[in-house]
Amino acid sequence: MTVLRVIVVGLMLAAGHAHAQNATRVEITFWESVRTSNDPAELQAYLDSYPDGVFVPLARMRLAALRPKPAAIAVPGMPQIGDTWAYLISVSDPKRGAVRRNVFVKVTSVSPTLIVETVSVEGGFTMPWRLARGGYLVAQGVSVLSPYLPQFEKLVPGGELGYIENTDPGCRGDFVCTAKGTVVGQEAVTVSAGRFAATKVIVQQSWRPAAGAKGGAKELARMHGSRTLTIWYAGELKRAVRYESRLVSGERTPLDANFDVELISYQLK
Repeated sequence: MTVLRVIVVGLMLAAGHAHAQNATRVEITFWESVRTSNDPAELQAYLDSYPDGVFVPLARMRLAALRPKPAAIAVPGMPQIGDTWAYLISVSDPKRGAVRRNVFVKVTSVSPTLIVETVSVEGGFTMPWRLARGGYLVAQGVSVLSPYLPQFEKLVPGGELGYIENTDPGCRGDFVCTAKGTVVGQEAVTVSAGRFAATKVIVQQSWRPAAGAKGGAKELARMHGSRTLTIWYAGELKRAVRYESRLVSGERTPLDANFDVELISYQLK
């Protein structure tokens, strides 16, 4: 006998002793006809007919056990050495105005636990990046979430991401940053490179002044804020294809908080 069956039987006996006088013979007969059913519709029919019935807790437990669990979104394998992606970053800054720059990414090494790539930011740096499993915010021209997250982690629609590390240089020194994320589900996304089926993830990042931050009370108050970062991962392209970041609150920010990043071209091996 399964653990669930033992619990159900025990609850039935308790319910029978404590509440039998409250259940009609018709309700008892109805319940006996569906209590071992594997059809959720039959259990729901009991709940609809007797919303305050004696056996409602048991029916709900049985129904919950029968509901399918969300499945992780299937993602193709790892990228290959030589795979390339080109992105356009568009930053909206109240002081600098609109800033646009290109970012070029090329994979140089792949293992089951680590992807190494070269990232070239137009007008900025060219350097190798070591991207491992897990969720983290990293500065690649702007602050983005792990570009290969689905390649390393199972993303379940409606599920929460685990610990998100803030590795962006802005989240050091005067600021303390925290973040949490949710897997929304699958959604079609259109970028300059085309239209793709993607997994949508939303990250809420907030920041506050560090204990040693300098400034008066008014200046420190300006250092509290947050942003919403939305990411679309296209399984067939093995990398994020779009990022959208929007400032929610705050005046002084540790990083660019209003920007869009979209894939403009790619080449896969």
